[in-house]
Amino acid sequence: GYMANIVRILAAMCLCPSTDFAQKRNFLKICKDCVAGYRYILEELNIPSQKVIVWGDSAGGGLTVLLLAAIQGVKRHGWRNSFYISPTSLPQPIAAILGSPWLDLTMSTPSDSR
Repeated sequence: GYMANIVRILAAMCLCPSTDFAQKRNFLKICKDCVAGYRYILEELNIPSQKVIVWGDSAGGGLTVLLLAAIQGVKRHGWRNSFYISPTSLPQPIAAILGSPWLDLTMSTPSDSR
């Protein structure tokens, strides 16, 4: 598919966050799992961030955004409970690709009520 072509052209690794019914899991735990997976690629597999693409669709797209925000450290209020994610010492990946990401976990947009 197209992702395989992008990875091959860039000689990169692709990290694809996925969920196992994320709505039933602790949000901060999911965030830590995403960061741990990215850290593993960088530190254990010794792949530089310039060779990592993070890709996700639907809920995985939301996790991709979550990972990028977590790398920088984000302060967020208003979603279930307030939380703070400490900045990591990790560099951002070279690219992120989002396919129809599920970003509004509150399901509060007008289109969600139709």
